[in-house]
Amino acid sequence: MRVRNILLAATMAALPVAAAAQPVTGLYLGTGAGVNIMQDTTVASIGGFTTRDASLQTTGGAAALAAVGWGFGNGLRAEFEFDYRYNSVTGVSFPNGRELLNGSEQKYGPMVNLLYDCNDMVPMVVPYIGVGAG
Repeated sequence: MRVRNILLAATMAALPVAAAAQPVTGLYLGTGAGVNIMQDTTVASIGGFTTRDASLQTTGGAAALAAVGWGFGNGLRAEFEFDYRYNSVTGVSFPNGRELLNGSEQKYGPMVNLLYDCNDMVPMVVPYIGVGAG
């Protein structure tokens, strides 16, 4: 019993050291999912007719992304990302009222990102800074 307690204590003491974040080296894959909340959007025309002060209302929807990248081992990473976003359209508001609609909006697109991992800032968490274009 005493040996088991000593081994457990040694394991728990070594855990923060073993779990320290390491720089990404080589090929990696990443995925993500979440909620997409779209702001009301101004509508310039509907069916070819110009509108004034109209806005499109949507509900929260889904967002997903997948990425493939390369870690250079020094904290620097380069990646290609593809994202998809979906929202349901609930209506269009005009200055004199609201018209209900039934539809959806879907967006997707690629991005190229350059990221730098800040490994030594927080134990067991790797915050990063980056730039991207897409």
